[in-house]
Amino acid sequence: TGGLLKDDWTTDETSKLAILDRLQPNPSKITVSSTKICVSGLGSGGSQPVSSPTPKPVAQPVNSPVTPPTTKSPTSGGSSSGIKIKQNNGVSKWWFAVEFPDGNINQVTKLEYRDSSHTSWVSGSKLSWGAYTFAHGGKAFDGSMHFRITTSAGRKANWNVFTGISQNSIATLTTASSFTEEDTVGGSSLTWAGLAAIIVCALLCVLCIGGGVWYYKKNKVNKGEASFATTAADTPEPKGNDTPQGNDEEIEVEMNVTDGVTTTSQ
Repeated sequence: TGGLLKDDWTTDETSKLAILDRLQPNPSKITVSSTKICVSGLGSGGSQPVSSPTPKPVAQPVNSPVTPPTTKSPTSGGSSSGIKIKQNNGVSKWWFAVEFPDGNINQVTKLEYRDSSHTSWVSGSKLSWGAYTFAHGGKAFDGSMHFRITTSAGRKANWNVFTGISQNSIATLTTASSFTEEDTVGGSSLTWAGLAAIIVCALLCVLCIGGGVWYYKKNKVNKGEASFATTAADTPEPKGNDTPQGNDEEIEVEMNVTDGVTTTSQ
């Protein structure tokens, strides 16, 4: 074998052992007990126990963002299906950040956050490794999560995007179109259609007011008094063969119009 045993693996190589004995007449020996490992023949110190290795304590995990993810190359132009966001795998009630798995964070000019604790929009801070983080402001992130995204096309609010803290959850934000800019007031949005409806209602109100004024003035004139008198001076002279019949009399007619009732007297 080339070692201290012959080819049968049981017979000692006495010549080699004799050489080792001359080289080291007092070799050290290792003995093992149930709890200790002892090494003897170390010199004047005698046998010394070797202690078993002590495992190192494992550090407790700290709630903090993990190593920034490797994102895809950003896509050019806008996406009709919206922009995907993902909760970072280090999010908690006191630290919250969203990533952009499609790598299109540069399309976003502003991202805002809102939930049941944060009742007004909180502007996010853009991180160098491709994410937006939001300050808790002394309030835990809790409840349904809403986002308002601003791109070159405008601003758009997305409600109930996430139901709560959920690491690595993915959702899609709808962006505003080039023809519509939407803002939010208490969870509702105002579009061009809504604005047109408001204008039509305002025009109808103006027409109703104008019609009421016209009706009032007309009714006021009808409530006045009118008198008509027919005299001889107003009677045309007879011409040709026309001959007056009977004696001409002066006829005077009075008409009183009061509250829609007309009385006539001669």
